[in-house]
Amino acid sequence: EVNPSYIRSIDMGTGAVIHEKIKLLAMEFDEVFNSITENTKLWLDAIPQAPQPWARDSIAQMKAKILIPDEFEGLYEAYIKREDFYELILNMIGKYYDSGTYEEYVALDPLKGEVFVSDGVTYTNYYDYLAKSSDALYQALQMGIINTDSIDESQDYMTRLEIAKTLVSIGNELGMDISEYEILAYDDIDEVSENEKPYIYIAASRGLIKGDGRNFKPYDYCTYQEAYVILYRLYKSL
Repeated sequence: EVNPSYIRSIDMGTGAVIHEKIKLLAMEFDEVFNSITENTKLWLDAIPQAPQPWARDSIAQMKAKILIPDEFEGLYEAYIKREDFYELILNMIGKYYDSGTYEEYVALDPLKGEVFVSDGVTYTNYYDYLAKSSDALYQALQMGIINTDSIDESQDYMTRLEIAKTLVSIGNELGMDISEYEILAYDDIDEVSENEKPYIYIAASRGLIKGDGRNFKPYDYCTYQEAYVILYRLYKSL
């Protein structure tokens, strides 16, 4: 900056090492900024947003029932992170147990990863245990909520297929009847394996997660507001 003519003359006018470093940085910045598109939704989780009209009522109901923790305020249009999704699941399960409206229901042991049926047992201590830990993924894994076969560890976000598997697994353990479902003719259903198709059929038949026209889009990510609406449907169906 002080002596530009001198710097330009370094290396016989071909540029100094600092010039090559600046060019490299400029290229990296171009690549990063070009990746910020409507489709990737990168950095949206850092910008406070408002929910879309189609999601407002469900989100308002969830907030009234304290199903959305305060730290999720302003997160709507960004893709939901896997850990955040399972934190919402754990919070919802806690509220479900706290309701005390079920004489018999399935309990999930977070320490042993075991499932057992209990009659008339209060789960205050159980929910207190969840509240003390911040590792939602570890908790969900120990409880058997996470289906490890459906997780692509290279991705930080929830696909619609992973969400469908999670909803069906939790619904089944909490008493939802999944024995009957409609086989739906999605155009892209063959993108998933045969043993994964029933999860989509059950979740869609129960109205928990809906297709996009004639497609289910199993490997598309869900936004926070989409996840809120889906989880509220599960909550109401239990």
